[in-house]
Amino acid sequence: MRKELYDMRVRTLWMFFILLAIFLSIAPFHKMIYNFLEKESFAVQKYVGKNFIANLKDWKFFIYTQWFGKNFGQLIPIIGLILGFPLFSREFENSTIEFLLVRRTRRDVFSSKFLAATTMLVAIVVFFSFLPWIYSAIFGKTLDLKVCLAFMVHDLTAAFFWMSVSLLFSVVFTEQVKALLSVLGVLGVTTALGFIKPIRFLNTYRYILSADLMRSSIDAMYTISLLIISFTTIFISWKVFEGKDI
Repeated sequence: MRKELYDMRVRTLWMFFILLAIFLSIAPFHKMIYNFLEKESFAVQKYVGKNFIANLKDWKFFIYTQWFGKNFGQLIPIIGLILGFPLFSREFENSTIEFLLVRRTRRDVFSSKFLAATTMLVAIVVFFSFLPWIYSAIFGKTLDLKVCLAFMVHDLTAAFFWMSVSLLFSVVFTEQVKALLSVLGVLGVTTALGFIKPIRFLNTYRYILSADLMRSSIDAMYTISLLIISFTTIFISWKVFEGKDI
């Protein structure tokens, strides 16, 4: 798995520094952002409601809405997508998959790549889920650890789901662009269809950005459903890779 982790270092570091930069562009400027929005409250209220800006004065509400409920939360599917789509399609595209299979079994190659991507996924999501709590502890602010844990469960589950979908397309297609565009298409279509009330469950953003998480309320049924679909998709990916003519 060492080779797989090494191969993923560039995209993982890029994601880490981009997410860190986003967080540091938000958290230290809490008061500045609040004061600016308060001055513009008349123009902003019709879009966010009367109480939203007033609530932003509270550090907890600010972090829950502006980090988990906006910036970090909106990037969760993208994190899973970026870690998943190049896993096999890049090897096919560069014609290096044959070299890998000469020295190792298909099961070993598949499991190593999957475990490496999962390790990076868990590391990124867990770190940036707890970063607001660590920042709060350092600067003497109050943040509920249980709420951070609730967001982490939803974020980790959703990111893992989208990584599994990306993995499937990575195995099916021999070009990275096709794998990327396919999973982006699925993300776009399911998000759009999720605005239709009877099938709103298709929109994973409703799950990732759920306001119930601010009360430490985890959607257990949706979490279990996503995990079942994720592991099923991973199994299908393995069967496709196992039988793929290379």
